[in-house]
Amino acid sequence: MLAVVLSLAVLGLIIADKLVSPPHLERRIAAIVGPKYKVDIGDARYNPIRGTFSADYIAIEPDTVKYKEARRKTWNFTATAIRIEGIRNWALLRKNLDAREIHLHTPRLRAYLDRRVDPKFIHKPSTLPQEHLRRLDNAVRIDNIVVTDGEIVLTEVAIDGMRPGTFVFADIAATITNVSNDPSRMSLPCSIDVRSRLADEGAMHGIFEYDLSTDSLTIDGEGTIGKMEATKLNDLILNLNGIYVRGGTIDSTWFEIHVKEDVARGKVRCLYRGMEFVLVDKNSHEQNFKHQLANLFKETRDANPHEPGQVPMTAAVHLRREPDDNVIKFVWLTVRQGLMRTLGVIN
Repeated sequence: MLAVVLSLAVLGLIIADKLVSPPHLERRIAAIVGPKYKVDIGDARYNPIRGTFSADYIAIEPDTVKYKEARRKTWNFTATAIRIEGIRNWALLRKNLDAREIHLHTPRLRAYLDRRVDPKFIHKPSTLPQEHLRRLDNAVRIDNIVVTDGEIVLTEVAIDGMRPGTFVFADIAATITNVSNDPSRMSLPCSIDVRSRLADEGAMHGIFEYDLSTDSLTIDGEGTIGKMEATKLNDLILNLNGIYVRGGTIDSTWFEIHVKEDVARGKVRCLYRGMEFVLVDKNSHEQNFKHQLANLFKETRDANPHEPGQVPMTAAVHLRREPDDNVIKFVWLTVRQGLMRTLGVIN
């Protein structure tokens, strides 16, 4: 009897080891991200006694051989190492993922969107995280995901633009809790606590609650952004919006957003001083007669509050998520709308 039990245990470990082998994981991840992306996982180690798994690196990148048409949206993801702790082995034998913590080291996400490419023919809408989870045949239950030294680079070309606008979220440290496609665990939302440096400068801290049980995007959050030079915005808004910031300091920004059924509402309060910018052609970066006239009559603010002792302006935001917008980009677009309204660039 003991021999039978030991034999079954050894067989179970062999099956479990195969389930976490790089070739098997590469095939599983490729099935999720789609046929036009290739997945590469480095040397992997699984310890069934400790319930741990680690891999030297992971990379998910567009397959340039299969991308023969113009690309409206692409992305790539890399991480130097991944470690999973607290793996429940019996769940793994049933091809489910049930773990206490996943730790991603130096993850890098780069997303590119070219709005000049017509989306009707060659583009599929962004798939929300809960949609990915729901499509899985097996159960996923992750208590915590920890990110250290991460980076996100968002790049976008305007529909009437030539050059991309780029914005960087650097030095990301985040903790994400309660990630699951198990209905019994979805009574509590997925919580996200993230710290970063916007444009590699302004310290940001945001706390969000993400409902993974809904079909559309439902997320609530608030956060703050620390002091940064306003010229850091030029990498994004010059090529996207035709706004060139000459100078100024953003002292602090506070935001609160509530997204329900893909529609965001909220408030943004940005305190700044010495703001100076002009409207230019987003492609040539020069001013034609139209821009000269617009600069002459634009009603913008060089400071918020305008005078010491005054109550600072707080901008209301209202934005519907476009099919192209992933979660990170949509949250940022909502905050950016409030910033632009505070500056007086948009109504």
